[in-house]
Amino acid sequence: MAKQRECGPPATWDINNTILYCDLCIEEIELGNRPSTHFNKEGWTNLMTKFNSRTGRSYDRTQLKNKWDHLKKDWKLWKELLRGETGLGWNPIKRTVDASNEWWNDKIQVIPAARKFRFNGIPPELEQKLEIMFSRIVATGNNVWIPNSGVLPSEVSNDHHNSSEEKDFQDDDPHTEIGHEEDAIFPTAFQRSQTSTTLLKRKRVKPVRLAGKQLFLNHIESLVKAAESVSSTIATSTSQRRTITILDAVAEISAIPEIYDDLELYAFAIEYLQDRNSRESLMGIPSERKVWWLRRCFNKSSN
Repeated sequence: MAKQRECGPPATWDINNTILYCDLCIEEIELGNRPSTHFNKEGWTNLMTKFNSRTGRSYDRTQLKNKWDHLKKDWKLWKELLRGETGLGWNPIKRTVDASNEWWNDKIQVIPAARKFRFNGIPPELEQKLEIMFSRIVATGNNVWIPNSGVLPSEVSNDHHNSSEEKDFQDDDPHTEIGHEEDAIFPTAFQRSQTSTTLLKRKRVKPVRLAGKQLFLNHIESLVKAAESVSSTIATSTSQRRTITILDAVAEISAIPEIYDDLELYAFAIEYLQDRNSRESLMGIPSERKVWWLRRCFNKSSN
């Protein structure tokens, strides 16, 4: 019988640990340790070491990978829920999008799985991080490409007979599929070149193949188009970013006991957040640092 793997306690995630996990994932992405849809061995090792060191937990690679997959699934479902919608704000009290019961009922009929977000959505701070983690992945089944990664699709590598200068990046985990990600995030970026056949009245019919150089140039053109599509998507997302109102900011600080119970700090915060830039700063700061930031601003104004 095969020896079963000993499992530790199940992983539990709160919003603070989830934010930290996403920040560490983004660090590894920026270091180039996600050559495809998942991290390479170095990326997972760094992520596991940093996360456990910062939280005092002892999560293994499988638990961290499960969290990655879960976040990706939730992010895609959230994007599907809000696709084509405009003018929906974030309700910090309900912790989800500010929409009517009728809107939710209609959406849940079409997307039953989105029911989970009705009273617990993805907050803007976390959504921005998930955009960085997942929106740059362009997957097309057999071919997966990360813009600016320097890794060409497998067909191009094969045409060059796996030269020593074109080594494949692979995840060493035998249970991790890299080249066959089923749930693609963007529409197809690469189309496989198909060979045409000439029907001749002969016993053997040979396919007509594109020359290696021409095939390579075709893929380069596809890469450029895919990069332009990703850039356009990111620009559109940025231009549609909702303005944070004073009501949003007041609701945010009212939900933090350390601020709400300190009347002097609370009154200062309401006046200070009349400024749009201050509101945006508040909403972008991690939850555990908001009190520190406001006290610092308060002390500076008193001097």
